[in-house]
Amino acid sequence: MKDNYSDAASFAAITEKILDLLQEQAYKPQSHQQFRVVFNQLNRYMTEREISAYSPDVGAAFLKDYVQQRGIGSSWAKSITRVTKVLNHAIEDGAIGLHILRCTKKPPLKLPKHFSDTLEKYLAYCSGEGNKNSTLARKRASCGHFLSRLDTLGCHDLSELTPAHIRESCLLETDKDSWFKVRLFLNFLFDKGYTRLNYSAIVPKYRLPSKLPTVYTPEEIRRFEDAIDADSPTGIRDRAMLLLVTRFGLRPSDVAALRMSDLDFEGGIIHLTQEKTEQEWNGTMIPPVKLALWKYVSKARPKSDTDVVFLRVDAPYQGLSKQGVSSRVKQYFVGSGVDIANKRHGPCALRSSLASSLVNDSVPTEAVRRVLGHESKFAIKNYAKVDTENLRKCAIPVPEVTGVFARFLERQRI
Repeated sequence: MKDNYSDAASFAAITEKILDLLQEQAYKPQSHQQFRVVFNQLNRYMTEREISAYSPDVGAAFLKDYVQQRGIGSSWAKSITRVTKVLNHAIEDGAIGLHILRCTKKPPLKLPKHFSDTLEKYLAYCSGEGNKNSTLARKRASCGHFLSRLDTLGCHDLSELTPAHIRESCLLETDKDSWFKVRLFLNFLFDKGYTRLNYSAIVPKYRLPSKLPTVYTPEEIRRFEDAIDADSPTGIRDRAMLLLVTRFGLRPSDVAALRMSDLDFEGGIIHLTQEKTEQEWNGTMIPPVKLALWKYVSKARPKSDTDVVFLRVDAPYQGLSKQGVSSRVKQYFVGSGVDIANKRHGPCALRSSLASSLVNDSVPTEAVRRVLGHESKFAIKNYAKVDTENLRKCAIPVPEVTGVFARFLERQRI
């Protein structure tokens, strides 16, 4: 049952309940102390200004005063912001529970009803065309912000849409990759009769520059793996986790989502459904991976009711996020001594290194595609660009210079 917290509720009572919750969930003493310090500073702020009750508006004013005007470091600023978010969640929800400690998601974008209804119809159409959930989420974000900007620019009905509105909205878009999604959306609006004209051609075209994938040599990958302390609980977990990236090329999202039910130690198989493509993926547990996984599961994994494989070392024992997996990759790259200057050193670099190594070893491209979990057979074409050994076989002799160019070079030598 929810407690009846109102603006007039005792600030001390609410904060003490949150501190008790941290204690119950076995949070680190440093976290407990961090919350207490911020609560004390917030209480002092309210006392000095004769504010009798806390509200999210008070928290916002406190953040503005304390963070912006005092010039504190970014790390402590994030901590204060985090604590006030937890407190706001407790006030607004009216209940003190574990859910209030997980309140970092951005609020959903709010659109006028006539715009939101149109957007939902477009997403339903895209879903019917076979778009995956991840694609729908990106289209929702891009098209939603496009509609929000139109509303801000004074276009409150799609029948009033003009080229000027579209140009202005596109210029305000910081993510140029969204322009393509907006173009598709405008095609839909015209086809369904929401607009008189097809304005899609007005949207600027933007093509992401083609870059060579970052690759590391097998020796550098071994140095990366050796940088992991395989004796500590954290190191045991990280070695099992990151071998899945270096040896199988799994994406961070798939590593984070891996379940105990996906591991078949008896059969030596890993079976999962990829987060990005929603396609099934199967891999044979090669000895180093099987040993690392078994060591973690049997000796270092905290006892938990969750089926997620890779958990935080400290309470609350929640599953790691894909960002957490990526962060560990970058951390060990830094500590490995491998030259990462001006080079990507995250999970994508490990995936491309594995792909490049397989291509260099003349593994068929279809096999490489299946290992990396790509849907398209063209997805690995970029890896051939760094296959230097096989590219040398394609080199042709430089022809002898003749004619006008030969005479020009001769004059240059004189």
